[in-house]
Amino acid sequence: MQRYVFFLFTIFLTISGCQEEDDSLDGLVDASSHEGEFYEKQVKFLNKAIRSDKRNPRLYYLKGNVEISLHAYASALENAEHAIKLDSIEGRYYFLEGQAHYYLNNFRRALSSGTKAIKLKYKNPSLNILMADAYNNLGKADSALLFIEESEKATPNSIPLQKAKAKSFELKGDKMSAMALYKKILSVKPTDTVAYAQLIHYEVEQKNEEGAKLLITQANENEVSSLDIQLYQGQLIMGESYFDSAEVIFENILTVNPSKWEASRQLGKLKRKKNLPLEAKKVLLEGLKHTPNAKQLWYELGLTEQYMLRDYGEARKDYEKALEIDPAYLDARRALNNLRAYLRKLYAPPVTTTEEQTEDTGENTSSEE
Repeated sequence: MQRYVFFLFTIFLTISGCQEEDDSLDGLVDASSHEGEFYEKQVKFLNKAIRSDKRNPRLYYLKGNVEISLHAYASALENAEHAIKLDSIEGRYYFLEGQAHYYLNNFRRALSSGTKAIKLKYKNPSLNILMADAYNNLGKADSALLFIEESEKATPNSIPLQKAKAKSFELKGDKMSAMALYKKILSVKPTDTVAYAQLIHYEVEQKNEEGAKLLITQANENEVSSLDIQLYQGQLIMGESYFDSAEVIFENILTVNPSKWEASRQLGKLKRKKNLPLEAKKVLLEGLKHTPNAKQLWYELGLTEQYMLRDYGEARKDYEKALEIDPAYLDARRALNNLRAYLRKLYAPPVTTTEEQTEDTGENTSSEE
């Protein structure tokens, strides 16, 4: 019994330690990415503990937290829901549920769970980040900023809140303010993976290859690495037509985290560049198994179906699915409109000019002569 209590205490300290080290959502995952084997052992132990005490909500909560670190978000959600069934007035269980929904791209549900945790007086810096990031991912930058400003009163120097604020600025089209915040974050925390990743991404978007390479070099020198940094490095390499090297990077990212939809998207685009449409489709469909609400993957699948496989019916369904997820998604809207226009032109009946009209015109001309 003492060994059981000691092990549970060890798990609790590990989870708490990760949260204190970096209270951003990204940090909760990145902080534990190199400890997979240790967390797998924790899951096995907790499974055994749950079999012995099936009515203990705290065991499901602890297991769910470990599964968040292992990227097993669907399983984490199940454990959070089980804990809530056993104890519906514990705020941290709703927070765990909100985290799982967030990583599964169920942002509205993440907000709902987070709101319940707040109503139950649960306090955790990561809860503030969850709410702000969920609002940002729904495109509601103004709501996110209101929440961030309120949170800054309690934690004015919170780096994760500054990250969420920078993301809100990006959504509002104020890229310069966002990049200034990320640079400020690096001046305070030179090893911040998110700030590096966003600055590299910005340079890639601006097609400033030298700027992106310089930042990647700085990150390497500071021993800073994350899946996002690897992702943007892969994009940079792909832009230079080193397709095989980029492919290895994207595949490695998806091995670590199959839910990293942007890696699935870039790998799908790379397969199209290599003229491998069936492989591109396979990659995108696999990504959608893990993140079915990733509108960008539906859009890329539509492009693959339309332009490479010539399956216009499936392409139309893919674009419509992307718009079902986000009716304001302009790329999918334009693609669907272009497809409809193309099909109208393709299947329109031919315009006929009767020979009689030509002959009549000729006869009339002859009569006049």
